[in-house]
Amino acid sequence: MTSHNLDEVEKICSKIAIMKEGTIIKIGTMDELRSFYQSTIIVTFKHSVFPKSEQHTLINWLKSIGAHLELKDHYFTIHVESEKKIAEIIRALNKCKIDIYRVEVEEPSLEEIFLDERDSYL
Repeated sequence: MTSHNLDEVEKICSKIAIMKEGTIIKIGTMDELRSFYQSTIIVTFKHSVFPKSEQHTLINWLKSIGAHLELKDHYFTIHVESEKKIAEIIRALNKCKIDIYRVEVEEPSLEEIFLDERDSYL
C-alpha cells in the first residue's frame, strides 16, 4: 500500500517503509520505527502519596534518572531515554510502597516520525 494518509497507514499496515526521493531510508514495524526515531520517551505516572520520609530522596533520584520532571499532587511526568528507565521507576516506587495507578507513555505517530525524518534531510 502506498499512501500519503499516514494515519491510515499506521492503522492498517504491520510493516512500514519510509521513502525519501524514491529510496527506502527505513523499514520496520511501528514499534521499531518509534524506538529508532524517538530520542526520549515522555511518561506520566499516576500514584499514591509519596511518603514524607522518602519524598526528598525519591524526587532527587527521579531528577537524576530522567529530565523535565513535572510534579503534581498524584501525578508526575518525566522524560526518559529508554523503556528500561520506566521499569526502574516502577521498581523504585514499589520499594517505597507507593501504589502506581496508571502509567501513560506518549509515543510519536507515524506522521511525527515521517516529519522528523523529513526535517533531518532539510
